[in-house]
Amino acid sequence: SEQQWSWLESVFAETNDHAYLLISGVQAIPSNRLLNAEHWPRPELQRLINLLHKYQVPGFMIISGDVHHAQVLSS
Repeated sequence: SEQQWSWLESVFAETNDHAYLLISGVQAIPSNRLLNAEHWPRPELQRLINLLHKYQVPGFMIISGDVHHAQVLSS
């Protein structure tokens, strides 16, 4: 939501911490591992990247959700 984006931007603008940790319930940077896996929309990811550049955030890590995958193997 816009409220969350405003909060995140204020954190970057008003603090000078050396590291930031963002936790997401879905993949932030999708891979081609599975089709239709839930992930951040590209515009949202780009918005985050733009904020990181704007405030020259020194250390940033995203911990994101995993993709559940199951296979049935038979002989």
